[in-house]
Amino acid sequence: MSSKHLNEMTPAIAAHARALVLYWAKKIDIMKKHDAVCFSCRNDFAMGTLDIIGEVIAGRSLGMIAHAHSQTPTVKVDQYGSVVFAVSPTPLFASLRYLFSCITDNTILPPWAARVIQTVKGWRPGFRRARRIVDEYISTCLEESRWNVRELREMGQEVDAAKCMIDLVTSRENLPGENSLPEHELKDEIITWLFAGHDTTTGALQWTVKFLTDNPNAQRTLYAELRSVFEDLSEDRMLTYADVTSPDKTPYLEAVVAEVLRCARVAEGARRQTTEPINILGYDIPVGADVIFITPTAATMTTKAAEPSIRAYDKVRSETSLKEGFHWKRFWGDDADEFKPERWIVEDEKTGKRVFDPKAGPSVPFGLGLRSCPGKALAILELKIYIATINLAFFLAPIPKELSGKKVVIQVTRSPLQAYVAPKPWSAVEA
Repeated sequence: MSSKHLNEMTPAIAAHARALVLYWAKKIDIMKKHDAVCFSCRNDFAMGTLDIIGEVIAGRSLGMIAHAHSQTPTVKVDQYGSVVFAVSPTPLFASLRYLFSCITDNTILPPWAARVIQTVKGWRPGFRRARRIVDEYISTCLEESRWNVRELREMGQEVDAAKCMIDLVTSRENLPGENSLPEHELKDEIITWLFAGHDTTTGALQWTVKFLTDNPNAQRTLYAELRSVFEDLSEDRMLTYADVTSPDKTPYLEAVVAEVLRCARVAEGARRQTTEPINILGYDIPVGADVIFITPTAATMTTKAAEPSIRAYDKVRSETSLKEGFHWKRFWGDDADEFKPERWIVEDEKTGKRVFDPKAGPSVPFGLGLRSCPGKALAILELKIYIATINLAFFLAPIPKELSGKKVVIQVTRSPLQAYVAPKPWSAVEA
């Protein structure tokens, strides 16, 4: 996604981040009335990121956060002081989350077992109903997009001025030299965009609030930086693309995002299929083989202590690997398992200022090369805006130990089993 489109999407992302803050403010008021201390943010982030990916894909929000905010929830406080907000999800949200959960079968089961289970699920009325609701939504988006493309052409405007991914696809339909996807394949692609475009960011945001909650000093350092840089922020003046793409202005925000991505390990691995014979570390890999890369190893296992064993393979590495493989400046120290944004901050030799160094150490959360994550720039933009917006609004207070465990759920992505927040306005936090 180009910087032009990211710039155009930023107001919508900032608005959705602000909508989440307002929704949390409502939850805080309800918590006070029930003497509760925290609440789960899992569905909040899922709804928010789906709203954003709806804007990116179809040019309009799915309205998930607005729907939840408009309801009067049924409230229940558990034994640990966590308040449970029972709200009715929209049919589209419930259907998307159900279909996304079905994808897990393909990642944790053998292929034959996954096919059997997927076939059986496909017969269930609940699956057919969910698929119908999602299919109707996508069909409506496609119909509106095709109408918009026709309108643009009739007005003599460039179709590339389209504001969303579906418009960019439909604008190429029926053009000379362009091969259009069959309708069912196009719909499958859109479902893939919806899933891939929100699930990883949802997981990263869940990890973010856990890391920041456990590191109040990091929260305060980030807040001080953002307040000094964005003194003019208000309800009418939200974060812009320029605000969050200037590492020299907000080095600590950059460091927090980089450290979240390093520690969260949302994508546990990547699979590639060889198209020609290849030798990897002395092993001959034939054509058509699936090669699985455990990408988080670079973030947590590439330490100074492990460097000798890693370098032992240099004798069988390819010339390209030796030249390009280690593109970072140093291996991590013994604190590689800790959340420490400061590891990405260095002192500029010329100016003496503390700056963000993206090559401070190994971390490849989006993969590398031609087939690295195509949504990298959008994901980082979302994280920056959400983290900055939440930090400027709230201090994340400690969570009861029973609700702040480190256990994880690994499905298509890796997310925390428990994701709770206790947000407090900064005005209510003692210095």
